[in-house]
Amino acid sequence: MMNMSPQAAVRAQARNALRHRYAPAVLGFVVLVLAFTVVDAFSSVPYYLFRSLFSDDSTRTLLTNAVMLPVGTACAILISPVINGFIRMFYRNALNDRMEPADLYHYFAKNLYARTLRLNLGFVLRMILPCLLFFLPVFGYVAVCMNFASSFFGSVPYSDFFFILCILSMILVVLYSLRYFVVFTLYAENDRLSNRELFRISALLMRTHSASAAKLVFSYTPWLLLCMTILPMIYVVPYMTQGLCIGAKWMSRTYNDWTKVPPELREVMYESITMHDRV
Repeated sequence: MMNMSPQAAVRAQARNALRHRYAPAVLGFVVLVLAFTVVDAFSSVPYYLFRSLFSDDSTRTLLTNAVMLPVGTACAILISPVINGFIRMFYRNALNDRMEPADLYHYFAKNLYARTLRLNLGFVLRMILPCLLFFLPVFGYVAVCMNFASSFFGSVPYSDFFFILCILSMILVVLYSLRYFVVFTLYAENDRLSNRELFRISALLMRTHSASAAKLVFSYTPWLLLCMTILPMIYVVPYMTQGLCIGAKWMSRTYNDWTKVPPELREVMYESITMHDRV
């Protein structure tokens, strides 16, 4: 145990935290998947409707995309608090509380639903521009190949390089998103904080812990790859979620560079990251 890396120690804690609690963890994951499966099915209705109404392929495709995208996006946003509830399940378990599947619906309460939607939208809006910028080389590569190298476009080398560019862009997106690593766990612990305070506190915490968070996230890469071949997602996703919640808990509680915290944020930040320890 003494020779374990911090990432291995967190993963070991995750396994211990899930011992005898895998049933509610798996149930929570199944409910989460089913919720978005229903959204996908609902947003696909226009496709089958327009296919029966229009014979022209271009018209049908245009109308389908024009309707399916906003409908699917709106539905996904409206049920997104189930993701917050999923995180709350595992974060409460990281704090040695009981894992309750009922937490999946915690943020659908009347006094929390609108607030949670604003938080999720705030995160999405903060990520749109970075995602576009980081994937710009991919878009440029496709455009150049389509217009100036038509014989190369669609070939095996083209596909291989396209895959590599996508992976590199995704890594950059993940690294950028780490500044918000503890936003949703802080919210699970203290929903009295405003959205602005949650994002500011997370940014401050991750100035100290961004490297640790990156190592922890990417330490799960082999597990995610195994999902494609051997291990089922129904095992890996709860295990990974539990580990990330445990990591977020320790990163919140080991912050010590208080000189960089603005005075107006210092008290609320200290209260938030020590709340559970005082109970």
